[in-house]
This record gives sequence, C-alpha cells and structure tokens, in this order.
Amino acid sequence: MREKLENEIKKKSCKSIRNKDEGITLIALVITIIVLLILAAVSIAMLTGQNGILTQANNATEETKIAEYKEALEMIKPGLDVEKATDGLSDKEYMDRYEEEIKKDNTFKDATVTREDDETIKVVTKEGYSYEVTAKGVEYKGKQGESTPPDLQESDVEFTMDPSIPTKESVKVSIETKITGYTLQYSIDEGKTWNEYASEITVTNNGPIYVRLTNSSGQAGEYATGNVSNIDRLGPNMFTPSATSTSNSITLTGSTEDAAATETDGSSGIQAYYFSKDNGATWEPTGGKTDTSYTFNNLTPDTVYDELKMKAVDKAGNETVTDPISISTQMLVIDGATIPKGFYHVEETKVKSGLVISSEEGDDLNNSKAGNQYVWIPVDGILGEERKTVQNAKDGEIILGRYVFGSNGKIDTDNAVIPEAIGGELKTSKDGFAYTEPSTGITAAQNITEFIGSVRKYGGYYIARFEASEGQNGKAESKYNKPVWNFVVQSQASTACEHLYNGVNSDLVNSYAWDTAILFIQKYGNKNYSNKTSVNTDYESINTGMSGDVQLNIYDMASNCEEWTTETTSAPGYPFVSRGGSSFSSNSVSYRNFIDMGVTGNQFGFRSILYL
Repeated sequence: MREKLENEIKKKSCKSIRNKDEGITLIALVITIIVLLILAAVSIAMLTGQNGILTQANNATEETKIAEYKEALEMIKPGLDVEKATDGLSDKEYMDRYEEEIKKDNTFKDATVTREDDETIKVVTKEGYSYEVTAKGVEYKGKQGESTPPDLQESDVEFTMDPSIPTKESVKVSIETKITGYTLQYSIDEGKTWNEYASEITVTNNGPIYVRLTNSSGQAGEYATGNVSNIDRLGPNMFTPSATSTSNSITLTGSTEDAAATETDGSSGIQAYYFSKDNGATWEPTGGKTDTSYTFNNLTPDTVYDELKMKAVDKAGNETVTDPISISTQMLVIDGATIPKGFYHVEETKVKSGLVISSEEGDDLNNSKAGNQYVWIPVDGILGEERKTVQNAKDGEIILGRYVFGSNGKIDTDNAVIPEAIGGELKTSKDGFAYTEPSTGITAAQNITEFIGSVRKYGGYYIARFEASEGQNGKAESKYNKPVWNFVVQSQASTACEHLYNGVNSDLVNSYAWDTAILFIQKYGNKNYSNKTSVNTDYESINTGMSGDVQLNIYDMASNCEEWTTETTSAPGYPFVSRGGSSFSSNSVSYRNFIDMGVTGNQFGFRSILYL
C-alpha cells in the first residue's frame, strides 16, 4: 500500500513539473516573437526609407558612378587640347576627334554617343546617366527619363520667421513650397554649400537664404531667395543728455539714433527712452516712452542730483545707458523771495506783508512748531551801484545802504550816508570767522562783502523775526515768547550769530541790514517807523515778541532791548554801535548809540540775519 501511494505522488509531481515547463516555454516564445518583430521593424526602418541605410548606400553608389563617368569624359579633353594646339584642329574637327575618343573608350562601350550639333556631344550610359560634352567642359544633365527640377520663383516659396519682429537672438526659419516630387535644398552662404531641408533652420546672422529643388540625380533648378533682416545685436549710439531744473523738478532730455546696419546686423530703430535719478537703480516711466524728455517732480529744492541717466532701447531690446550727469534743483522762490535750503515758507505770507520762513516744516505765525523764524527784506538795488542814490530811495525804492533818518521818517538827504569817520566801515573777518581786533576788542562782521554780493544776486536778505534767545551750543535763536538773550557783550553776540545753519550764511545784524529793514517797514507799513520808540518802558526786558511792537511780522526793533550790530565807530572809547529803542531809554529805531568797550547789561540784546 505504501509503495502504491509513493508511486502516485511521483506521477503527480512529474505532471506538475511538466505542465509548469510547458507554460514557461509558451510565454517565452510569445515574448521572443514580439521582440523579433520590433527588431525587424526597426531594422527595416533603418534599411529602407528616405534616410535608410540601403537608400543612403544606393544614393552614394549612384553619385559615385555618376562622378566616375564624368571624370572619364573629362580625361579625354587634355590630349585633344594638345592636339588642337599642335595640329591646328578646327572647332568641328576638335569635337569630331572628341566623339571618336569617347566611342573608343571601354568605359562607354555600352553607352549611346550621339552628335547633337557641331559643338555638342550627348552621351547616355547604360544606366541612363546623361552628359553634355562641349569644348568648354562636361556637364551632367541627369538620369534619362527623370524630370528636370523646375526653377523656383519667389512666389513658389513661403518663408516663416520666428520671431518675425526685431530681435537680438537667433531666428528660426521654416520653408515651404507647393511644388512636390523633388528634394528641397537651402543655402545660407550664398550658394557655396547646400543642405537638404528637413525642418526649421536656425539663422544667427542677417542675410539671404537660397532655396532650390533637386531630383534624385542631383539635378537642380534655379534658386529663389528669402531674406533674414530682423536680427539686431547692436545697441543705440551713445549720447549725452542735458538737464534743466526748477526748485522742485528736473527735466532730463536726450536722444540718439540706433546703430547703423552692418552685414550681419540690422538697425531696428529706437523703441523707447527711460530716465533715472538714482544711477540706474530704478528707471522711469514703467515701459519707457518715445518722448525724449522726462520730468522728475517733488524733488528737494537747492539739492544736487548727480546720478541722472538716460537709457535708450531699440526695437530688438538692445540697451545703451548714458554716463551720469549732475544738476542742482534751484532754490525755492515764493513771491520773489528765495527760500533757503532747510527752511519752509510759513502759511500764506507775502513779501509786502512780511514773508516769513521757519526752520521747522509746518510752522505758523504763532510759532507753534518753535522753529527759528526770519522775515524777507526785498532790495531793489545797492546804494552807489547802477545809479542808485539817496534821491532814488526817496522815490520809494528799497536800496541797501546805511542811512540817517529825519524826524518825518524820511532819509536826511543832507546827512544821508554815514561818513567813514563816524561809521568805520564794517570789516571782514579772517578766514570767514569772527575775530577780535587786538587793539580795540571790536568784533567785525563775518563777511560784509559776501552779504552785499548775495543781496545783489538774490534781491534781498532775511532778518530775524524776533530778538535773539539763547539756543543750544551758545547759538542764537529767533523764536516767539522765549527769554531774551541779554547781558552779552558785542563780541559774544557776533559769535552767537555765525554759522547757525548748513548751507546758509548767518551773521549779527549789520547797519546795512538794519537801515534797509526800516526802509521796508516804512514803505509797506508804518511810514515813520524810523522814529518809533519802545512800547515797554518799565526798565525791564520781557520775553521775545511780547511787547506788542510788530511791523510786517518783525518784532521789537523799537522795543524791549537795544541790539548789538557789527557797526563800529572811530570815537575814542566808544567803538561799538547798538541800534533800536528799549524799555530803558527813549531812543528810536534808527538811533545809533555809541557804546564803550566791555559794556553789557539788561538792556542790550541782539538779532541775527541770514543771506544766501
């Protein structure tokens, strides 16, 4: 029983193994067949077709054979040329001998050799290759029975450029023709080399594209021409822009031409201009503009802009950026008054009513921002210049000068100008800084010559709206309702008024500025202000601007404290001059008080001036 069971197990195992082997063999066979079919298809494709190995091999063989026949025909010619030269053969005799030699040549034993005319021999080989032989040479005319390719006309060919607009990159060219049955060839070197056209070609330079049709024998028709002309890799010509300015704007202007076309690059023309005020970090306007000028607005007055550039871009995208140029915005002018850099026009003040500026933006006539405030004094001319005289001043012109005023407020024409013997002309300090005369202790004006030159150029100057109060670092302020700065000697007052602001000149008020300010007030305000005395008379000094003495927004020229000036005298022991009235005296605005050396006190204050 056991033996029978073992035999049954062995039979089933063998059958299972046998079935398993049969299954594997069938799958492998199917896979093998599929692989062989794929390989066969690939091999057929490689061997046949237009670009197949067999086709290419046949073409090469045929081309070689055509060349061999042509070479054999050409080898006959040199001997005949010698014979013609020595024996004097006529042209017809020459071609007769040529025909005889071809027929004797074993290469052409199976060829058909016929005489077309006295000058032409036609040779057709057994393969059907046709040649035309003349005294000039041998020309292959194609395969017998094969049609000659037509000459292409430009209307037969369509060229498509990508891109078609101006570009600084290469251009892809697609070529199509409606004529079929021939091979389309192209040349981009003016016919020196020809290539079969299969798909779009890449062209890197402008120039003609020749196209022609050929047959399988290599015969070609005449070519038609397309042209690539939209490649431009040359930037616009370099140029230099110009600039003009106002107080808050700069207009940049410039133009150029695109670079001239060359053999390989076109000239696409200017597309747009761009403008920059930050050395090219940003360009305006977005997208550029065809106009050749652009205005930058909302700029800071009296500021140098030295990174102005223009950029020209042509239609192909080539750029040319100019070198930077520099220009300053002009100083802001309001109602004829030039506003210094760092100062702001206060409210709607006008010159005839006292135009006020402040060192703080947004300040008002109440001095709520606590800026240093000054009033513009307009000047029509300088005394002694351009025929300006005291008599002219009587006609209402405000002429910068040093004057004596009469009791009626008018200039005393008999004693109009302060004599040198009394006034001791204002001095200019060394190196632009105040200094003290060693012998007298007198501090001179910072630079009276510069002051007069500035007034001449800008038509005026600024006088402090308020008497001086003491600011930081021992410098004078001009602010409302501040403790007046008194108990100072003249030299201290002079030093306190110099170099108050960057870019703006400042000084202790001089006699020119004081007297001309009186003329201004008398022209547009109090006609006899030169004789005005102090409003406060209680022998006490009060805060700035609090006495009630105000004319055209200028406070306390007649009140509160006498004010040190840079005017000097030659009177022995009395070198200093103070001006104006005070609560301690009955002196008037125009009064000159000669003061001895080293004097200080409660009644002596001062104010500053600004000039551009």
